[in-house]
Amino acid sequence: MKSPLLSAVVIGLCAASIAGWAVKPALALAAETVKVNVFPGTANLPLLVAGEKGFFEKHNIKMELVYARSSKEQMTGVRDGKSDLGSTAIDNVIAYNVSEKTDFFMFMGVGGTTLHFFVNPGIKSFRDLKGKPLAVDAPTTGFAFVLQKILYENGIKPGEYKLVSVGGTGERFQSMKKKAALGSLLTPPFIVKAQQAGFKDMGEVTRYIPDYASTAGFTTRRWAGTHGDILVRYIKGNIEGVDWVSDPNNRNEAASILAKDLKISIEVAGKSIVEDLFHPAMGLNKKAAFPVAGTKIVIALRAEMGYLKPPLPDPTQFYDLSYYEKAIQ
Repeated sequence: MKSPLLSAVVIGLCAASIAGWAVKPALALAAETVKVNVFPGTANLPLLVAGEKGFFEKHNIKMELVYARSSKEQMTGVRDGKSDLGSTAIDNVIAYNVSEKTDFFMFMGVGGTTLHFFVNPGIKSFRDLKGKPLAVDAPTTGFAFVLQKILYENGIKPGEYKLVSVGGTGERFQSMKKKAALGSLLTPPFIVKAQQAGFKDMGEVTRYIPDYASTAGFTTRRWAGTHGDILVRYIKGNIEGVDWVSDPNNRNEAASILAKDLKISIEVAGKSIVEDLFHPAMGLNKKAAFPVAGTKIVIALRAEMGYLKPPLPDPTQFYDLSYYEKAIQ
């Protein structure tokens, strides 16, 4: 005959087991899937880490990465709701909002996208680029203006070269390997790949445009208006990913995570992390802080290239940091 105490313990354990079984599905249902549209690259490492280390899961976020092949594919994908948000060149948000009246806005900084101008090894000087095809994502958005600025500062005027729309950095690198283009701006890890392939480095962007801000997190005001809490939680997970990547003790593991995602060697991944994510001017934005001053430089460059007319737009119309401020409270 069982004692009353033993019976009570058994009943309690059974109840606890049932309760535990019932809670787990509820927690699983609470996780919100967020489709994040990005270009393949080193700057995605905090996102990869946040997914791998459970930082997003801690905030009930399930991240689904969507890799873009061009800025048009990326921007229209987020605009049309195929993706929820993404990381992109700051100029892309400005260009689409000004030209196409989209409702994009930026909510945090990304960075970690250093830019180097590589050319075919047969090119000996900037003068040799006259009349030559140069690969860009799109001729009137993103980093195309950076390339044009570098060329102009070296005596090569618009019209003296041909800009060929190819797509993202990976596509541009491939066009150079096939000699369809003789030069392009490249971002990590393709900087290391270009060096290994023997392409000539004509310099990085900070030599010509100090404090240029490269990339930021963005979405639409429509999506954020109905998913504000999810956006805040996403930012929290991302910040934790940035913090983890920024810890030198995690560097070897970080290289392994990046190498697996990009299908590159540990050596290339490690070098990209050291040289690019920790670049003094264009490295990862600490705590994913938004580059307000750098955004003004991006706007000024777009105006210099003739694609914005005075009075220049107020930079604050392109970003909203209220979600970020909630995330860091």
